[in-house]
Amino acid sequence: MNRLCKRIWFWLSGSILFFFLLSGCQSRPPDITIPVTAEITPVFLPLLVKERAVISTSLPPAAPLTPTVPLIHVPYKNVTDYAQEAFTDMAVFWFGKVTANDNYTDVRIGYTETHLSIYIANFDRLLWYDTTPSEAEIPDWDSVALYLLPANTATLQTNQTFRFSASLAPNEVNRNLYQYAARWNGSQWATEDLTFNTISGWRGDGLNTADDDNGWNIKFSIPFQSLNPTGKPVDDTIWRMGIMVYDRDYLTGTTFAPKTWPPLFSTDSPVHWGNLSFSFPISTPKNGTEEGKLTIVEGKNGVVIQDASVGGHSTCGDGTNFWTEWGERVTASPENQTLVIQNQRDIADWPCYSKYYVTFPINGIPQGKTILSATMTLYQYGNSGTCDGGIFQPYRSSIQVGVTETGWSESTLNWNNAPILLENVSRTWVEPLCAFPGWPGVANNWDLTNAVQKVYSNNQTDISLAVYSADGAYHSGKYFSTSETPAWNAVGRPRLEIVYGIP
Repeated sequence: MNRLCKRIWFWLSGSILFFFLLSGCQSRPPDITIPVTAEITPVFLPLLVKERAVISTSLPPAAPLTPTVPLIHVPYKNVTDYAQEAFTDMAVFWFGKVTANDNYTDVRIGYTETHLSIYIANFDRLLWYDTTPSEAEIPDWDSVALYLLPANTATLQTNQTFRFSASLAPNEVNRNLYQYAARWNGSQWATEDLTFNTISGWRGDGLNTADDDNGWNIKFSIPFQSLNPTGKPVDDTIWRMGIMVYDRDYLTGTTFAPKTWPPLFSTDSPVHWGNLSFSFPISTPKNGTEEGKLTIVEGKNGVVIQDASVGGHSTCGDGTNFWTEWGERVTASPENQTLVIQNQRDIADWPCYSKYYVTFPINGIPQGKTILSATMTLYQYGNSGTCDGGIFQPYRSSIQVGVTETGWSESTLNWNNAPILLENVSRTWVEPLCAFPGWPGVANNWDLTNAVQKVYSNNQTDISLAVYSADGAYHSGKYFSTSETPAWNAVGRPRLEIVYGIP
């Protein structure tokens, strides 16, 4: 991701204003406030730019989730290797935090006709692998254990519940020595020769040293035939899954407690495992008689929106210690006028990763109604990279939206305390801007009809959302205005438009 400052040309009020946006400073005329980042590339964009289309959205209403049991909709792709051929289409969720001794984890997941594909990226300061590997010692080193139950049940199923363990090791090391499968036999996990593949990679100073590294990743490719005699699950099938990430930071001494997903995961109690729903069906507005429309946006009818962008923002966290300060960093003015969505495959650049959180109050909807449509709109005005065909060429992003717990505050929200994903509900392709489109920017929409209906049916007064991507390429960051953008750009603030009535 390009961290160099970029120049911005744009038209405003019939004049051409020339701005240099540098880290922490800006040049502007009096009484005009421009969202500041250090990696913005909005220059002129042809007038024919249109709104981006929603490519898939939320699922029909279902039972309410509990804070500890997420529901992940797993997208399907007709490819051979999902994590290689369709990386940016994978669903993404996360857990953990970034400190000197704690690991944070991004998980990407998808499935094909034949395989379940899971890609796990760990922010890890010190990387250690076992030079004399054995199955029993895998949890003593940097490693991951996946627990899978191909059924929607809250108890371990004898001979139908699986554990796939694999550890970090240099790519040239024989992977068969670093991966093991086991099946629950009714009383214990019994090692079994099940077919599956893993590939691990890492970035940093070097393995098995006391010098700071960046992190490591591992890809699991598990044939459905190893899990389910009938092969690929039918659409909307629910499975259970849990993840444990183990961490060792020194050659001698104790290892750290593993990080788990979901937070209350227990190896012997699938009631606390996450739910996987196979397929990501499209949702559309409902037919019915419209009785009212509610536009929820900062400043309209006294509405105050809680929103914040966490992570490296547009400067990749420059000026912070990545292991002791980055994860606790709260986005402050003037950066809080811009939200950044940024991710990539290269774990070395995790300080550039950024998410966005927003809470919309929905208590303005009268009781006893049905949500006919709900659309969130974010206005994009820039991105990282430059459209010159060179090494900084930007790429489009499948930006994903999911529901989280409510109750957080933008004044204290950071990467480490931000809530995990409870359910991924919508995604939209967002194209890079090769020129500045003019304020308020390009409108990008996400259909949240069923997500809002679910929250409304549960008598909740707010819906809290997380926005992130599964990008793989460099220079894929996208910049949008937040609710903090000044009044002159009020039309560019994030908004949720809800139509309610009788179905």
